[in-house]
Amino acid sequence: MMGRGRAVFSSLYDFYPESWLLPDDLRSLGNTCNAEKDFSIIVKPNAGSQGDGIFLVSNYEDLVKRISFAPERELIAQRYIDRPFLLGGLKFDLRIYVLIRSVEPLDVWICHEGLARFCTDKYHAPNARNLSKVTSHLTNYSLNKMSDRFVRSDHPNSDPLQDGEAAGGKDEAEQNVLASKRSISCVFEEISKLGYDTDVLWDQIHEVVERTCILFKPTLCESIYELKARDPGLSRVSYAGGANCFHLLGFDIMLDEKCRPWLLEMNCSPRVGIDDVEVISKADEAEGIKLCKCMEHFKPHVHFISEVDRRVKLQALGGALLLVSEGFKHSKLLSGGLHKDSKNHLELLSHYKQVGDLGLERVELIVWH
Repeated sequence: MMGRGRAVFSSLYDFYPESWLLPDDLRSLGNTCNAEKDFSIIVKPNAGSQGDGIFLVSNYEDLVKRISFAPERELIAQRYIDRPFLLGGLKFDLRIYVLIRSVEPLDVWICHEGLARFCTDKYHAPNARNLSKVTSHLTNYSLNKMSDRFVRSDHPNSDPLQDGEAAGGKDEAEQNVLASKRSISCVFEEISKLGYDTDVLWDQIHEVVERTCILFKPTLCESIYELKARDPGLSRVSYAGGANCFHLLGFDIMLDEKCRPWLLEMNCSPRVGIDDVEVISKADEAEGIKLCKCMEHFKPHVHFISEVDRRVKLQALGGALLLVSEGFKHSKLLSGGLHKDSKNHLELLSHYKQVGDLGLERVELIVWH
């Protein structure tokens, strides 16, 4: 759908890389490859997750060979952004949390805190020798956490966590700026020190989210209609949403060398877990630490609460639930809830900013920070 939006409204959706749905658009992609010899293509399953099945190719012939091994899979081929913004020589992307609180009217909220996921190997422009080096080109946490060069942010619990044990808080300034997973606020502070205006960057991200949600609104309405048709129990569910009808999305944004945001994909079910894994050395194993051998890592490891995940997702999820309760505080379930909330909740509400519409349609974008 994003590809169609770009094709029809090229100037409005130029933040989405040129894309092709395979195998349907294979001929069109072939024509583009013949006309432009010097560009790389990233290919990923249309319904994939956690980096599964993603690969890069530098020419049409290699692409045809690769997709011939799985002809039944629907794939998305995308023009690869080969000049990304780098920090410390590493490529990264941003996970932006977006709440859709209502479809009609369309009511969309953006969280001004999120995650930045870094590659674990230095970035080099793609060529035939390094296309398969996924930890240099792909920012997926599920791939990079397997690397010995994955740097975990400092966390207060150096020992494995027991069931029910909570992680303590830590000031943002103490976060390890070399970590492979950082908060967006930490990364934006680094970007600001390099001379870029992060307020302008946030405005650009707002436009990306706003225009994307406008494009998807008819599909969202259709989905609600189909759900109500299949389940009579949902007949009273309103397009205006409710405390039991909202959606938290994950927008994956990448910055190019000019610090311009590009939408890579939108995730309907962003990961909300706050756990991380750490490989245990033989010395630690000898001390009797209880090891886990689950599929989260191919080596024996322990699980602990990631402080950066805890802090970011508490803000994102807590803010989302607060916004939903604010919108429907007159219901019997939530009546007066916000008036009795803690000072922290009221402080959260005090950071809202309203963004104007694009003239296409009235869309309320409000920031929680």
